[in-house]
Amino acid sequence: MKKLLGIKYIKIALILVFLFLIYVFIATPAQITDDYMSPSLHKGDNVLFLSTLIAHPKRGDIIDYKVEGKSKLQHARIIGIPGDKVIIKDGFVYLNGHFLEEAYIQKPRTTWVNDDAILGKNCQEVKIPDDKYFTLTDVRGAGTYGSLAYGLVDNKDIKGVKFWTYFPLKLSVPSRDTSNDIGLVGKISLDKATYLKLLNQERAKNNVKLLLSNDDVNKVAELALIDIIDQKEFNSMAKLDESIQHSISKVGYKTNSLISYFPSTGYFDAESLLQYWMSDDNSKKAQLDPDKTILGESSQVVEVNGCPQQFNLHILFSK
Repeated sequence: MKKLLGIKYIKIALILVFLFLIYVFIATPAQITDDYMSPSLHKGDNVLFLSTLIAHPKRGDIIDYKVEGKSKLQHARIIGIPGDKVIIKDGFVYLNGHFLEEAYIQKPRTTWVNDDAILGKNCQEVKIPDDKYFTLTDVRGAGTYGSLAYGLVDNKDIKGVKFWTYFPLKLSVPSRDTSNDIGLVGKISLDKATYLKLLNQERAKNNVKLLLSNDDVNKVAELALIDIIDQKEFNSMAKLDESIQHSISKVGYKTNSLISYFPSTGYFDAESLLQYWMSDDNSKKAQLDPDKTILGESSQVVEVNGCPQQFNLHILFSK
């Protein structure tokens, strides 16, 4: 009887050792804790990551990796491997001088570098050295993500390469048509009519009077935006205020009311820009101000030091 129990314990021990070896050297399960890799991965997805001992990271792979100072592993997609050159320009990624079609992201032209990024700038080439990888999350826009937030990923810090989403079971990878993406280069991504419609939907939910728009207020926004870009003073609220007041006089728009204005830089579309403003309590309050009844809008794509950027300006007027 004791001999049988001893054999049983030995079998259990061997199974545990086997599972431990699989965990360390072959595959590790992980649960996704955010939606930064949507639509490929969502919060709550259970994913099996293969060890780098058997899966060599390559372009397009989703990896989990360690970041100094972070207790949890981060997840991102490999964009560039050692020896590659990556440039983020005009809202798109260029890899080794070629336009990168990214079927895995939900919307095209959502990649730009913010001031808080620790790696690179818009239109600045990043050359990837040996044993390093350039990563981005699939959800981009106004945030800072992947290598822009944490720097290049060291090969030794990569803990696994995504193999399979086993719960909920996913047998296919989301993909969108990218054939029209390159045609967006150099064009304005923000549609004024759509933004006004979405903002009015938000105001209606909050029982606030809907905004109107007209050619005069849009012309005020356009002239003010062009003036502040020409002065290279887009980040100066004082200069922007001067430009708006000058543009109001130039257009001959009759108003004695206080105005609120919202400058932004980036390739926002209407939906993402509204989300951006609604995420800040002060901006949200101003956008939903019941005393404001008229909206002026303008967007311009302008090259600054040879680098195209989209500038947006929204002005709210009282009647």
